[in-house]
Amino acid sequence: MNNKNNYISKWKTGGDDEETFIKTNPKEQLTYLSSLLVNSTHQKFKEYELEAKFGTKGFKPLTKMDYDNVIKKLKSMGFELTSPDGEDTLKIQLEILDVKTGQFKTAGNFDRFRIEVVGLDNIQEYCRTNDLKTINDKTNFQYVQILRKTDVMVKKEGSDEETYAQPAEFDDFNFRVTYKLEERINKYGKIGMEIFNNWNQTKKIFRYVKRISFLHDDYPIRVDLSIVKSSSKNERRRYIQTYNIEESNVFQNPESYEIELEVVNNRAQSTFKNYTKEPKLLANSIQELAKIVLSGLQGTNYPISLSNQKQVIRDYFTLLYEEEYKKRNEKYKPKEYAIPKDFLGPNSKALQIENIGPINSNIIVPNITEPYSFCVTEKADGERHLLYIANDGKIYLINTSMSVIFTGAFTMEERCFNSILDGELILHDKFGNFINTFASFDLYFYNKIDVRHRPFIKTPLKEDKYFEEGCRLPMLKEFIKILTPKNINQSQNPNRLMKCPIKITSKKFYPLFNERVDQEQDLEKDKKKNEKKLEEYDIYRASNFILKMIQDNLFEYEVDGLIFTPTLFGVGSNKFLEAGPKYKITWEYSFKWKPNVASYTFPKSYLTIDFLITTKKGPDGNDLVTPVFENGMKMGATSQYNSYKTLILAVGYDETKHGYINPCQDVLDDRIKGPSNGEEDEEKYKPKQFYPSDPADPLGGLCNIMLQMDSNGNMQLFTEEGQIIEDKMVVEFRYDMDKQGLWRWIPLRVRYDKTSDFRQGHNSFGNDYTTANSNWYSIHNPVTEYMIGTGKDIPTREVSDDVYYNSTTNERLTLGLRDFHNLYVKKKLIQGVSKKGNILIDLACGKAGDLPKWVSSNLSFVFGIDIAKDNIENRLNGACARYLNYKRTNSSVPYALFVNGNSALNIRSGTNMFTDKANQIVKAIFGEGSKNTSLGPAVTRQYSRGANGFDVTSCQFAIHYMFKDNKSFYNFIRNVAECTRLNGYFIATCYDGRTIFNLLRNKEQGESVEKYADGKKVWSVTKDYDGIKFENDESSLGYKISVYQDTINNSIDEYLVNYDFLVSTMEKYGFSLASREETKYMGLPEGSGMFIELYNMMLNEIKKDPSKEKEYKSALNMKQYEKDISFLNRYFVFKKTSSRNAEKLTKAILEQLPDEISFENAGTILARESVKEAEEEIKPKVKNLRKKIMLQEATEALDEQDQEQIQQPKEVIQTETQPQLAKTLRKSVGRPKKVKETIEFVIEEE
Repeated sequence: MNNKNNYISKWKTGGDDEETFIKTNPKEQLTYLSSLLVNSTHQKFKEYELEAKFGTKGFKPLTKMDYDNVIKKLKSMGFELTSPDGEDTLKIQLEILDVKTGQFKTAGNFDRFRIEVVGLDNIQEYCRTNDLKTINDKTNFQYVQILRKTDVMVKKEGSDEETYAQPAEFDDFNFRVTYKLEERINKYGKIGMEIFNNWNQTKKIFRYVKRISFLHDDYPIRVDLSIVKSSSKNERRRYIQTYNIEESNVFQNPESYEIELEVVNNRAQSTFKNYTKEPKLLANSIQELAKIVLSGLQGTNYPISLSNQKQVIRDYFTLLYEEEYKKRNEKYKPKEYAIPKDFLGPNSKALQIENIGPINSNIIVPNITEPYSFCVTEKADGERHLLYIANDGKIYLINTSMSVIFTGAFTMEERCFNSILDGELILHDKFGNFINTFASFDLYFYNKIDVRHRPFIKTPLKEDKYFEEGCRLPMLKEFIKILTPKNINQSQNPNRLMKCPIKITSKKFYPLFNERVDQEQDLEKDKKKNEKKLEEYDIYRASNFILKMIQDNLFEYEVDGLIFTPTLFGVGSNKFLEAGPKYKITWEYSFKWKPNVASYTFPKSYLTIDFLITTKKGPDGNDLVTPVFENGMKMGATSQYNSYKTLILAVGYDETKHGYINPCQDVLDDRIKGPSNGEEDEEKYKPKQFYPSDPADPLGGLCNIMLQMDSNGNMQLFTEEGQIIEDKMVVEFRYDMDKQGLWRWIPLRVRYDKTSDFRQGHNSFGNDYTTANSNWYSIHNPVTEYMIGTGKDIPTREVSDDVYYNSTTNERLTLGLRDFHNLYVKKKLIQGVSKKGNILIDLACGKAGDLPKWVSSNLSFVFGIDIAKDNIENRLNGACARYLNYKRTNSSVPYALFVNGNSALNIRSGTNMFTDKANQIVKAIFGEGSKNTSLGPAVTRQYSRGANGFDVTSCQFAIHYMFKDNKSFYNFIRNVAECTRLNGYFIATCYDGRTIFNLLRNKEQGESVEKYADGKKVWSVTKDYDGIKFENDESSLGYKISVYQDTINNSIDEYLVNYDFLVSTMEKYGFSLASREETKYMGLPEGSGMFIELYNMMLNEIKKDPSKEKEYKSALNMKQYEKDISFLNRYFVFKKTSSRNAEKLTKAILEQLPDEISFENAGTILARESVKEAEEEIKPKVKNLRKKIMLQEATEALDEQDQEQIQQPKEVIQTETQPQLAKTLRKSVGRPKKVKETIEFVIEEE
């Protein structure tokens, strides 16, 4: 080997005889190592190995995408698998007993030993037994091996001393070539027996390797690709040694990937005999094969070095920021490394209903129907990239992860140097043919000039002077014309015409503004014609034109949607002639539309969300596996598997961006959050379970997936594309409305790119919350292909935002019922009693689900109270957060305040509030005490707003809670009386107690009435009372029932509402049912009625005006079981006709009512006593007022018995009251069959 000394690693001697290694040229060192191999001597139990390993620099570990891409590349180059199933190996590194010390150790040469168990069956046997000897005795010699790999010693140059053969370090391409000696150890020799005898006493490190290998006839080299799982690591990233395999967690830990080239010695020395004579040929083969692997890793046939990639990134940053720094007289030092946030192109938002509907000045969100405001193009099913032309004309791609890819093309047109385009890289056409096309859709930098601020295209909305510098789309088209890219190898072969490796085009946008604008300027002279021309702008027709092109197969590549770009705004901006920031944001004015379900036009397109998944764990920390029959669920009979796992679906979440840190404080402070631009705080951006807000669904971040058997007999989770799903992966999901419960999320594919980023410690958690929530909204409120192509059947924002509020992942079997209740019943009630500028108090506001109705009723202020803290304060979808989100985009939203309190306790006194702050807010609203500006401007603005009561008091589907007992009921009625102004209205909805009582009449306590649809329970009511009578008095309180609803998948305790008792009680507090004349004006049949009456009224409305059907969505299509449930409900509209001292009346009833006295008589007596005791309202200042009692003549006489119970007052009642208030105390005594006469006492001011 002395004749090869010119390749031996160089050494020099430093001071004090210190030897320093001088790194050699890796190509020369590779040739030297090749010579060592081809000239080595074969030995029976020893084999020299020449291996190349990729990803050795450590800063960028190999990923599943790398693994897959290299396999695709190898197959495309004619490489063939040596075995279709690959090889399974368990590699075990263990401690060795040091006979000198008696201690087990891994230091020195001991860690060169490893045990290999080959074959899946043998590995499974070892996992069961942890016994190596048993497997060795049962199996062939080759399936359990003891191996030792050592460095090969060679002589130093010019010396007889030996050192190990240095590897060839191709650092700039992230791979290394090593020369090692692998020795097979005799299992029955001293070392082998020692290993077997001490097996249970030694700690071990485990590596499970699934390897596939490729060979090619032209190379004596095998390509090994391995998926590896290893023992757990400690906080210092060192492997934890364990005695048995279970403790190592080797099979639960994340996968890593390895790619290696290994020279097959017998092929190199026999089949390729010329390699023996000229080792450089072997070295060249290794480099050729390394280039093929690098091509797969970099996604190009023209791989470049790491230093080249770094230089491109430096030049990219210089182009973006150098001029900006020069203007500040500062020197710019570019970064060498980039992160995904540095991607210059902004993200688009999902197109929503409010972005396409009729223009509404109150809705302050972008609308694509604004004349000449948007243009549209197709969205190709490609990958987003920037096209960067460097200062030497070389053309590069930069993907969204900021990886640099050389296209193999360059341009000689210097005007195109230092330019950046945005677009989609489309690798294949519809038939799978490689087309490698970059379809550009925007231009950001043109020959060092930042053009992002310029308009996208010329429109008649602005004068010509604003377009003199040019527009981005025409400039892009001109750029593509002059670019003329060439093959990089053309310069070396000037006389040979070589095809350019990439096709660069620009997309077409519609409508074709340029031609239309030119025609307008030439032909249109007067203003009216110009206005008429503006009206011809039709974004729907433009969208339909593209949809028709897709249907007619006029695109060579797959199209999965549409992209809408603003015509006048700068890139990433909402302003004319201004650009947004130079990093990745979400552009509020750029929209992407994808169909929510597959269709003829888009057979493979879905709205999807990327989630970071974790498996739900049991008490023991292991994955929870649930039988399919648990909880009564039954899967299809065709499935041979019977268990599933539940996944927790997480998205990227930054509370400062995606939620409100304190939404209720923001409401108080008038802090209305502006739209987010997509920028995240790296420290605060964390994975969080997905809780969608619109429609709110507490189970939206969970899903069930069936376990299936893989090829090795293991039960696994799979995507639709057949990929195995593991813990802590990013997976793309679609949503299937036709599925049940937690089975609606369907995993499409594993996002290996994002999974790799996450496992490397980057903030890659799938989609961020805003994107996920927006897509969720689109899934439930889809912009359909018909809508986008015609502009028809577009629901209003109110409808789309209200339809599914409070829906869950459980059955949508009661969708028609919920639409009827939300979009018809409650809307009729609220709008019917409201006038423009009215104020409303909601005594059980929930999460402000009626907000759209408050908007459409033109209210000026709403005060909401709810007993559930989360309903008010939830940072994502509570009432405060929901109000803020509405206020951001709709200027007609009324002012509102929300507090956490119990409406069964007194409101005006503040005793029902759960915090002192809420108590202070209540007092301010009712004008008690002085203004406290520290509560916030929103409270100060509404100071004393409710002092005289609210125009409307509302309690929707919650009044039944107040019928629990005397105290709850009378305090609630007192609240209604004290919070409703004179001539104001109280509206409510609930189950009719009498109807439910009769429904359960023949049921025993604990028995139920149930409703089913398609074999699934959608509703039930359980009798939890033992009463056999349901009298129209106080005894009807406390009749508990338990109601199950599919929308919440739970049973809730409620109480029967006795309609007659409620009416009589409301009369005593100064209320009466609205008259028929009033309700006719309101659009209601009566002051109270069952829901069936409203349903019939709805049918008549639709019959007269069929367009109403769209407004009420699925309400018209209620199934019979939905009607059966809905028609158990009753509505109320009470009008406050007189003012009573509700505090004294309530106190008298609760404190003085004897149990044995019936309520009707007691109510009469107490009313009489209240009058005699001179009702008083406590006020800060007493005024002497002249009072008189007016005795109005009754129309009919009272029964004698009733007359005896009434004592006429003998003197004028002295009260302390505000002059403007008239006090009316009206009593209906008893409930005789015929009331002959009533007496009314009226206290008037003189």
